[in-house]
Amino acid sequence: AFAREHGLTGRFVVGYAGTLGMSQGMMTVVEAAALLRGRDDVLFFIVGDGIEKPHLEARVQELGLRNVRFLGMQPREVYPWVVASCDVGLVLLNARVRTPVVPSKILSYMAGGRPIIASVPLDGDVPQFIEEAECGVCVPPENPQALAQAVVKLAEDAEACQRYAVCGHKFV
Repeated sequence: AFAREHGLTGRFVVGYAGTLGMSQGMMTVVEAAALLRGRDDVLFFIVGDGIEKPHLEARVQELGLRNVRFLGMQPREVYPWVVASCDVGLVLLNARVRTPVVPSKILSYMAGGRPIIASVPLDGDVPQFIEEAECGVCVPPENPQALAQAVVKLAEDAEACQRYAVCGHKFV
């Protein structure tokens, strides 16, 4: 019902839910969406709020993108429906963020049986964790081309998506 209400059915939905702040590098998602504007089967679904949201919305409008949809921050009880409505979950950290921890949204995506695309510094803990769990793919941060390629790869490989989803769920 949530997916139908928000027009998320019938497309490969790449979802992000959380803070839209400076450390995420969310403009990478918008620029990747611009690269994939001709793919009617792919939709970027950005749920959340933060200091960067007005800039993201303005850039989407400036580029005339129809493959990006925004939804404001949702109550905790709605979050499982957000995750369930996505085909793949996004995790982003900009190139300047060095973190020895794994963002909690990774565990949420894994528990929800969703593969992950992580656009993060490749020398951090996130790529090691995703590789160990076999739950998705990692690409360099702030690289729209690499992110777009990862989205296309998963959108066209249902078996890989299923394998990552199952492995992640089992790992959690």
